[in-house]
Amino acid sequence: NGELVFEEQWHGRALGLGVVVLEQTGASWAEFREHLVAAVAAHPDDPADSPADRYYAAWLDAVEALLARRGLSAAP
Repeated sequence: NGELVFEEQWHGRALGLGVVVLEQTGASWAEFREHLVAAVAAHPDDPADSPADRYYAAWLDAVEALLARRGLSAAP
């Protein structure tokens, strides 16, 4: 039906957070992709985590890296 389905609720929230950060900072998807590729490569391969958990953990690391490069903070 075209609706996004996530393994865990926090996965959807992580995706939404990333979208909002890109919109609010004016960052491009290409810029974010650089951070995401680096975060996925650097993320440990823990067999206790599902592939989706590892991906969205890397996604959040990429959001933080993007904010840090722009001199912003993810902390409230």
